[in-house]
Amino acid sequence: MYPHWSRDATRISYKRVVWNPEHTDTKFEIVILHLGSNEEQVLPLEADAIVSDWSADGQWLLGITDYQNRRHFSVCLIPVSATHAEKEMRVVASDSADSFFAQRFSPDDRWISFNAVKTRASSTIYVVPWSGGNKIRITDDKYWSDKPHWSPDGKILYFVSNHTTGFFNVWGIHFDPQEGKPIGEPFQVTSYEDPGKMIWPSLVQMTLSLTEDRLVLPIQEVTGSIWMLEKVDR
Repeated sequence: MYPHWSRDATRISYKRVVWNPEHTDTKFEIVILHLGSNEEQVLPLEADAIVSDWSADGQWLLGITDYQNRRHFSVCLIPVSATHAEKEMRVVASDSADSFFAQRFSPDDRWISFNAVKTRASSTIYVVPWSGGNKIRITDDKYWSDKPHWSPDGKILYFVSNHTTGFFNVWGIHFDPQEGKPIGEPFQVTSYEDPGKMIWPSLVQMTLSLTEDRLVLPIQEVTGSIWMLEKVDR
């Protein structure tokens, strides 16, 4: 599950779940596949973890883990050379009340974006320095904001939110990578406000992708008709 390319496109990381038919325990592994040799490098895990990004130098995996708190996920950095992932990983953001998801490196690796979930009604996007430290709030905690993605130059942070209209759309906010803070107010990028055609509402499974001049989104189109059956009593 959760395959992700390294930035030089020579390796793919993914999560593997191994079930033992003789026991009830479940084993998790982070696997790195080297494309040139098809060799698998396995990072065993004692706790659950999900990797979502690579550092530019290919030495770190960015992920979330429940190793420190089995009820909440924290943002962590896992060294690719790790022989024991939990002991060698570095937690950069954690909270006793929130779980963190959808973590991404900024293009220069100085910043890490993620969304914090406390309730089923709201989700807030934050940014934290690579080295850890205080969380920088990016979005309002009154709405559901998710799937943060950086622009190629690291000066805009795009995300999906049901801000103002109740329908999920892509929004963006300018970001100062030197000062580490948002600039101005969020601006709306897409305008899907019809239940017949909208951004796929299952945010757990959906994602978005960005290139220098393209935004890729899963769009759901729904149609329906009413029919009447005749002579149903015969």
